Amino acid sequence: MPTPGFLTDEPVHLDARLHHARHYGTTVTYQQTSALAFGSAAFVTDALLANAVGNSNARSRAARLASPQWRDHELTRVVLTPTRTRCYSFGRWLSFDHAAVMECHLDPYGVVLLFADTEALRLTGPAAWLHAVLFAYFRFGASALTTATFLLPIGVAQPPDQSAATTPSTSR
Repeated sequence: MPTPGFLTDEPVHLDARLHHARHYGTTVTYQQTSALAFGSAAFVTDALLANAVGNSNARSRAARLASPQWRDHELTRVVLTPTRTRCYSFGRWLSFDHAAVMECHLDPYGVVLLFADTEALRLTGPAAWLHAVLFAYFRFGASALTTATFLLPIGVAQPPDQSAATTPSTSR
């Protein structure tokens, strides 16, 4: 793969291998069958019922496969600059503008970036939380390292100070 400077003139602050996934739904087609049965009423009823159950199972499976879910799982190269995250996915570079991120949160697996105009991005792996810290720093400034609530799970940010309301009195 090309060296980090090929993408941008911006400095590269993270160049790591992370698992990448996107969250979206899709269109799935399925085969519906028809049954033609001859014989006793019980045999015809059983054949038509079995056909209906088979069609229902196919329809349910197609709906399950089409529903929004994490897709395109791949171990990929991720490059973070002050303004963008780039992922080398399935032979091409995808670029995610930090200014377009509507929400960022950590889940048990890594960092999730939500966008208004494209599918959510999940990055997992040893450097995923480092990506979250660098993203917070570049997107919101140095103060975000102690105030961004999405960094609370990894102990970077501090919870809001409530000591004035909860500190016990020391006078006797």
